[in-house]
Amino acid sequence: MTEFATIESQDVQNLGITTNTVTDSKVEIIDARTLKYTSGLFIQELADKATEFQVMSNRTDEYLYALLQDCYDEFQILNEPSSNLASNAKEALDKLCKKKGVKVTSETTLLMQFLKCVFSGADRSKISTYGAVIKYAIKQKIAKGMLAEEIQRVGGIQKIKIASFSDAVQKAKDKSADNLLKAQTEVEQTSMGVVDIPMAMGAISTLKTGAQVVLIASINANRKFVIRAATSEPSVIRSAVLAANKPKKTIEQVTDADNTDVTSIHAAEEELEAA
Repeated sequence: MTEFATIESQDVQNLGITTNTVTDSKVEIIDARTLKYTSGLFIQELADKATEFQVMSNRTDEYLYALLQDCYDEFQILNEPSSNLASNAKEALDKLCKKKGVKVTSETTLLMQFLKCVFSGADRSKISTYGAVIKYAIKQKIAKGMLAEEIQRVGGIQKIKIASFSDAVQKAKDKSADNLLKAQTEVEQTSMGVVDIPMAMGAISTLKTGAQVVLIASINANRKFVIRAATSEPSVIRSAVLAANKPKKTIEQVTDADNTDVTSIHAAEEELEAA
């Protein structure tokens, strides 16, 4: 491609952009590379390829790998920090998302916004998979134009997604364990008073010093706690400790000790935010 391209005035108007131009017989001379990103043309070109792939009677892995390679290469430009070109490209992306009805929230990452716009209409699982591939390429610092070859080398996009999902699961487990440790420390450093252990607690009263117990109580008319039940079940203690130390405005459902809090895993599936 030459440094400059000739584009008819009507074409520029159809793209919905304004540019600094030099007019000569109704022909505008515009920096083609800048136009490609400020107009959103780079996204539309990818979207056209994605649509072509969807209607192919004989889809090939090679075509999809090449498409994902193009997506990765273009996203590198879109995601470039402190770049005027990237900033303009993001504005174009926002406009295209609104035009296509692509839902974007404050939680949507730039990558997922980009992929949802390119693969508009594709189901969540496919976009999640494509996102895993792009994130893998970013993490591995794959060179421009080399992603398709790398996908082939590792055994396909599903292999990459499985590895990415496994990482997300492990990170969720690590985060859960870290949250529990912090909550336990906070609880152990807090005291709301001291009361005698009622004999009715039975086995609870024989626990060793320092053991944690969850009490189920109600408040009577004299504003005193009436202990109804008690348990030292590890899963109940874990849930109670985590729940007691969550800010009131962000209290979330807590799973028992035998399960992993999968909130971040579901988020990884939807937004592919491998922390």
